[in-house]
Amino acid sequence: MGRALARLSAGRLCLLSYTDPADGVPRRALVAVAAVDPGTGALHLVCASGPGTPWYRAVRRDPRVAVDYAGRRVGGRGRAMTPEESAACLAAYAHRRPRTVRRLLARRGNAGDYRPVDVRGAGRDRIPFVELAPGPRSDW
Repeated sequence: MGRALARLSAGRLCLLSYTDPADGVPRRALVAVAAVDPGTGALHLVCASGPGTPWYRAVRRDPRVAVDYAGRRVGGRGRAMTPEESAACLAAYAHRRPRTVRRLLARRGNAGDYRPVDVRGAGRDRIPFVELAPGPRSDW
């Protein structure tokens, strides 16, 4: 990701590089970062368009990825989070960035009720998350 874009995104976006398992072609996607685990450095990525998104399907098939984030490029392994983990991540994200999550839920068909129980339900049912654990450069 260019330096200007990295400054503008302020740690909220990353550029995910992955290999399309269908044809083996390298691809890239701009993805929202919901959180960074302070203990492990893992990124929690929001699959805002749902489980049918190409990058999400690709990471489930081949977890080896690279990511440009906060001015650094690192390799790692992606893991689709469980529905309950996704629910907890979306609830925490909504606490930190309520307007962003409101817009996300509206795009995904939420009728406008943003109570915590509805946010958790959307995370469990419609908005999956991926945990990207940093790994050695040889992973990508």
